[in-house]
Amino acid sequence: MSRVYTDGLLVADLLAEGACMGHIHIRPEHPVRDFSQAKGILGEQLFWVSSFSASALFDSIGAHGTNIVISDGSSLVADVVARFQDDGLGLRWDPKPADPGALKDLATTVKDALWYVGKDTSHSSQEPISARVVETTPVRKQDYRSLQLKRSL
Repeated sequence: MSRVYTDGLLVADLLAEGACMGHIHIRPEHPVRDFSQAKGILGEQLFWVSSFSASALFDSIGAHGTNIVISDGSSLVADVVARFQDDGLGLRWDPKPADPGALKDLATTVKDALWYVGKDTSHSSQEPISARVVETTPVRKQDYRSLQLKRSL
């Protein structure tokens, strides 16, 4: 297991025996039973860290997709799992040992991507990943909010 992120609210670990190479387990630093108990920005931060972790997996190991699984009940956790075509993973998985060297390299890459979360980057010389994604993603001319309203009617 390699710690890839911590901020006082959350801890993210790249698992050495996860569902696959690229399985990141994110949990509150102080245990929270379920999402309804996630006070303040904890819930929002959980989604941000999960999203940035997924992006880091796409960029670093060329994942074809990711699953973000939020679980609660005994404790609130998020698992981000890299997916590849024909990987054989279902919704249930058995932990598989990862190559220690590859795991260390991946942990470094994910740490580098997650340093943006919760930071004021207005004075940074580097642009946040979220800004780069917005610039490179084609946007429809239609207003997204109006589409959502039409769907709900």
